[in-house]
Amino acid sequence: MEKSRIHTLIWFLAYGVVWSLSFLLLNQSGNIPYPTTIVAWLYATIIIGILFGIHRISSAFSPQASTPFYVGLWSILYVVGIFYALLLVLVMHFVVITPGVEILQEMISRVIAVIATVLKALSSGKRPQTLTLNWVMDTLAPIIALLALVILFALFIALMLSYIEVLRKNRELQESRLRVLQSQMEPHFLFNALNTIAAEIPLHPQKAETLTIHLAEFFRTMFHTMGQEMVPLEQELQLGQRYLEIQKARFGERLQFSITIEEGCKSARVPALMLQPLVENALKHGWCNRQQPFNIQVTCQKTNGKLDIRVADNGCGFKKKSEDVLSMNHSLGNISQRLALRYGRLAQLTIDSQPENGSSVHIRIPFTEGKES
Repeated sequence: MEKSRIHTLIWFLAYGVVWSLSFLLLNQSGNIPYPTTIVAWLYATIIIGILFGIHRISSAFSPQASTPFYVGLWSILYVVGIFYALLLVLVMHFVVITPGVEILQEMISRVIAVIATVLKALSSGKRPQTLTLNWVMDTLAPIIALLALVILFALFIALMLSYIEVLRKNRELQESRLRVLQSQMEPHFLFNALNTIAAEIPLHPQKAETLTIHLAEFFRTMFHTMGQEMVPLEQELQLGQRYLEIQKARFGERLQFSITIEEGCKSARVPALMLQPLVENALKHGWCNRQQPFNIQVTCQKTNGKLDIRVADNGCGFKKKSEDVLSMNHSLGNISQRLALRYGRLAQLTIDSQPENGSSVHIRIPFTEGKES
């Protein structure tokens, strides 16, 4: 069952639960002049409608909502929404539903009485003894309470609109930063590949032809990926495989690689241009002695609702800590920033390396499928 259908089912169940509770409570009170079923439907619609509106607003900004600040703001918004929903239901019940039309007549009568007294005082030029501030406040107390409720509800709406605006601006800022970072991920090995092809043409024309085909396929996949923020994992793996095939055509049997993907992970959504820089980084920094065999292994699997991507090699390794590598290595640091902008603390990028025993870069992100919103 798709996630959207599950969410729809959950909301229908929540609506049914709220309606049932409202119906039972109204049946016990037995003091309303309207059909219990309709009143319970009205109360359930008010409560679930407000909560669903908050959910739709928050879900539209899911990448930002993963950070602690927005999780807290989101939680406060839900609490305030529940409070106002219950308050609105109580006001509807005790002010409108239970008394019926009598309360409206009473309110109108009080307003008319105050206006009539004030007009009489203005026309006569004398203030009646009954026209005091306390009398006006006592007479208009229910109306003042309703106005205060309306003002508070308006403030709640203003808070929601401010929340939307903050998230919208934050998302625009982060998307612009993501585009800048993504533009830096373009492959810079084009000239090396072209030089290699030019050198192989007179000596090994078949090899030059193979290199040219691989290079064309790489850039075909590359151009298809450009401009997209999220792509299927299968597409990222194809780009990484095209890159490795180009390098294998250059270095021959000295370079070996394998790509393993768990069943069901091909449709997972991942940030575009994330995998190819990882394998390029392994070749650039892990293969210290180009005369020795070099092996790269790429594995992808799903673990506890997370997507695990690992790029490991048997190269020279290093002694530096992960933090130092991320701060000094442009490629890995770039990927780390992109993951932080998109997923917040839900994403992890770790590096495990030992001198002369190879290195391993491990990325863990939330497992999501479907089209990018």
